[in-house]
Amino acid sequence: MYFTCFLGDLTTALMGLAVPLYAVQVGATPFHLGLMGAVGGCSYFLTAIGTGHAADRVDRRRLLVFASVVQSAVAFAFSAITDLRLLLLLSGLQGLATGWFWPSVEGWVVEDVESVGVDASLTGFNVSWSMG
Repeated sequence: MYFTCFLGDLTTALMGLAVPLYAVQVGATPFHLGLMGAVGGCSYFLTAIGTGHAADRVDRRRLLVFASVVQSAVAFAFSAITDLRLLLLLSGLQGLATGWFWPSVEGWVVEDVESVGVDASLTGFNVSWSMG
């Protein structure tokens, strides 16, 4: 689980660096970059609210796999698209995938508490995503 947290945060950080640089290469202005950040952030925020409740009712691991597949597809799609409108759409999809991923991981951490204890589970989670 902790390696999943590490990879999730690492890929989010790398995308946060690479996507704006790529967007500038295809003609994005500072306004476009801000709009991409806003679209991604809003879609993440809104998705995470609903996913927190849904992650309690579905298999968290399947939701994690689904979110990771969507995130991977979005990452590959970013490199193939030069239309700024589509980059905005992909920013929203990236936010959706992130909003599915993190609530599922956080639920998994709580689920794991019984076997290792609250302190160990939260420590592992915080160290893992902080290193990513």
